[in-house]
Amino acid sequence: RLARLDEQRRVALEALVTGSSRLQHALTAEETEAIIVGTANQMFGGRETRLELAPATAEDAPSQDVGYDPATCELRIPLCGQAGILGAVTTVVEIPDSFLFEVARLYSHHVGTRLEQLRVINALTDAATRDALTGIDNRRGAQAQLAFLEGGDAVFILDLDHFKAINDSLGHQTGDQVLADFGDYLRSATRPADAVARYGGEEFLVICRQVTPDIAAAIASRLLDGWRSRRPVVTFSVGYAMHESESPPEVTVEHADMALYEAKREGRDQARAYVPWHPTATSSHS
Repeated sequence: RLARLDEQRRVALEALVTGSSRLQHALTAEETEAIIVGTANQMFGGRETRLELAPATAEDAPSQDVGYDPATCELRIPLCGQAGILGAVTTVVEIPDSFLFEVARLYSHHVGTRLEQLRVINALTDAATRDALTGIDNRRGAQAQLAFLEGGDAVFILDLDHFKAINDSLGHQTGDQVLADFGDYLRSATRPADAVARYGGEEFLVICRQVTPDIAAAIASRLLDGWRSRRPVVTFSVGYAMHESESPPEVTVEHADMALYEAKREGRDQARAYVPWHPTATSSHS
């Protein structure tokens, strides 16, 4: 019996070390949850394990300890970081002994600390790649998205027409509101898998993943028509290019920018697609 207990303890501690290490490299919320729940299952041999996350409570909030409810056989483990309680893991187990409570407290602090570190890293990354005015990616975020371009992706560059006149005549506060509204519009008019970024000033970038040239043309027209339907104080022009797998991302962006220039030169409030040597119209001025 003692040998069996020693083996259970060894497995539990090894699972904690492995789970904490894996948690440092988690990239998504789903991966984070899977690691936290999987580690708990390995350590406590529980079932029906679930994770409940919450914003960290205040540092001076009452501390919470590991608890066990005999009526439901649920072991509840708070996840404790330096800033407070970040959530809790609940799992159904047999009546726990004193060692299980101790290892649950280790789990509470190790996993809680790792989870808190992930939140800090994510917050710093978000601040570095997020445009404060529009809430979408900034140029750095756009560059990160462009690094994952694949053949068949479409890159759109959109530029608000005569935007300087808005700032000059209506003021920068109105100009900022137009930028924020346009960012919201692009985010709502594209798919979750697509990327939207403020590329600089009044210029925006959209990446639509895995579309045909015909679909890309339809997207450009739909974005133009949708914005016009809002009767905005300013229109926009758009140029786009299809990415080829053998081309560097910056070449595709340059092609989209060339098509945008053509749309501007032809009268604005329209789209142009890049094709070798000569951009062609995909939607006309209305």
